[in-house]
This record gives sequence, structure tokens and C-alpha cells, in this order.
Amino acid sequence: PNKKDAPLNVSHTCRAWRELLLSDTRFWTNLDTSPKSSPCDAECDIRMATMWLERTGDAPIHYRIDSDSMRQSKGAYLELLHREIFRRQAQWASLTLHLDDDLSPVPLKDVPQLTYWKLHDPVPFAVEDCNSTNGNFDMDEDADEPMFLIPDLRTTGRPIAPALTELQLDDFWADEVGQKGVLAMLRHCPDLETLSIRYRYEDYDLLLGDDAPICELPKLKNLYLSGYAQGLHLFKKMRAPSLESLKACVIEAPPTVIADLQVGASLRRAKFHCSSRTPLESLLRDLPELRELTLILRLEDQNPIY
Repeated sequence: PNKKDAPLNVSHTCRAWRELLLSDTRFWTNLDTSPKSSPCDAECDIRMATMWLERTGDAPIHYRIDSDSMRQSKGAYLELLHREIFRRQAQWASLTLHLDDDLSPVPLKDVPQLTYWKLHDPVPFAVEDCNSTNGNFDMDEDADEPMFLIPDLRTTGRPIAPALTELQLDDFWADEVGQKGVLAMLRHCPDLETLSIRYRYEDYDLLLGDDAPICELPKLKNLYLSGYAQGLHLFKKMRAPSLESLKACVIEAPPTVIADLQVGASLRRAKFHCSSRTPLESLLRDLPELRELTLILRLEDQNPIY
């Protein structure tokens, strides 16, 4: 019943079954450290996870890593697990990361097999300084460190995530560094079809400048947003000519997002959760292919109006 532990349990059945489980790396290609229903020893879990990774060989790996379940573990074991995961970038098939630990930024190299990626982090990406020998990046001293350093596509000459089709960013901190990092990552995803961003914004002075190059997402079909549109400038640098579905929650001005993305000609489904009334006439006039529209208006001291 517990699929997370199945390979380990089956390998303990008898010698013949153990030899079978150890003979094929595909049995070990799902690693899940999310919280379990029963209490467990975190240090033992991390040791088991590193052993599990050794048994994957060169096979593609599906990760679900949640450090909340391992908070009581010693830092050395967490560092060991993270190092093993990040060292195997070329094997990533799907990756869900929710890490609360203060880790040094990891340079992202090539993830040719990665198709699904979910990150819960205030600064998931930052642009790597190609002129630096130690992987530096431009950031304020008091700001959170990014999880991954992304090379500029103009320096690599080829995308590092050519197979990625879905990217989810949770708890994203929408300052200048964070937005530049996300755009840098998106440029490495030519086949991206679904993008989900849940972001925060608190009156930053340093927002995304006009000098950032345009990011083309030719295959993007689904976009999910949660946050205040006026604080996120990266939409002005994104082009999604094939976008079919847009869901925006707590967005004050949905038409501006549509105009920035230049998706009016392709959008078929839209759902807006707004804090003010949206000018429907101008919105509908700019969406000739729209077939389904949902508006949720939350006005002052009132229940939502659907």
C-alpha cells in the first residue's frame, strides 16, 4: 500500500527478490521524502535516501523532497542529501522541492530529461555571473539567497531544460533579482506548456528594468497567476502567442496582463479573481477567441460575486 517504501520492503522479502530489485535501477527511480503518516527518525531517512539514490544508477529519477519532514535531522545529513540530488541533475525526470534550509546557491547545468518542476522558494533562480570564477550573482546582502544560479542563454547557446513542459513556482519573491532569474530560466524552456506562479510583492524600489530581453514562450498554453499584477514586471518581457488558458487570482488589473503577454488572439479560457470591477467591454473586445470567462469580484465588505 505504501508505494514510497515498496522497493525497500520487497527487497527484504528473500534473497531472490533482493537480487531482482537490485538488478534493475528502475525500481528505485521514485524518491519521496515528504512527511509520512507515522513518526520516523529523520537521520535514518536521509541515510536511506542517499543509499536509495546510489541504486538508481544512471536512470531518470522522480524526486519529491520536503525538508519539513527532516527538520530534526543534523545539518550534515541534509547537506549530504542535497548534494546527492543536485549532483544528479542530468537524471532529473520530475522534481518537487520544498526546502527550508539555508543552502548555498547551486549552478544549474543541464537537465535534459526534466519534464515537471515545482519549487517552493522565495528566490528560486538568479542569473549567474558568467564573468565570475566562483558563481557569483548580483544581489543585496540582506536578501535571500537563490536556490539555483541560471546561465544566460546567450552564453550557453542552447537551452538547458529542453524537455521541461510544466514549471510551478510557489512563494516567489517578486523583486528585481527574482524576476530576472525567472526570465533567465524560462528562456531555457522552449517546450514549456504550463506555467504557475504564486508570488509576493512589497513595494520594492528595484523592479525589473526595461533592458531585460524579451522571453519567447511559443508553446505555452496554460498560465496560472496568484499575486498583484502591478508588482510583477516580467509579464512585459514574456510573449506567449499560443496561450489558451489564463487563471489570475487577486489580480487588480487582468487586462494589463493580457496586453503585456500579447495573447488576445489565442486566449480561449480565462478566470479572474479581482479586487475591483473589471471593464468587461474592453476585455471582451480584445479577446476574439474567448469561449469561457469566469469573474470572481471581491468588493469591500462583501462576499465574492461570481
